[in-house]
Amino acid sequence: MTYIAGFKNKDSVFIVGDSSITYLNKRTFKRKRTTIGQKVIELSGQFTHEECLKIYNIENKLILGFAGQVEVALNFIQTL
Repeated sequence: MTYIAGFKNKDSVFIVGDSSITYLNKRTFKRKRTTIGQKVIELSGQFTHEECLKIYNIENKLILGFAGQVEVALNFIQTL
């Protein structure tokens, strides 16, 4: 599950999101812990790790956030 939230006030826009990715099979992770110190989570044969930015600033004109298939989303972002 992805969480992305945003709000704006008169002068600013704020947007935050998680960086969690769930894999259906065990992988070798580059780091044993995430940047916030969390270990890889295993639940029902799925493995969750904090490792992927899900919010992108496109040429200071568009803020884009995604959920779902990471590879598909990143390929799409590269075309923008």
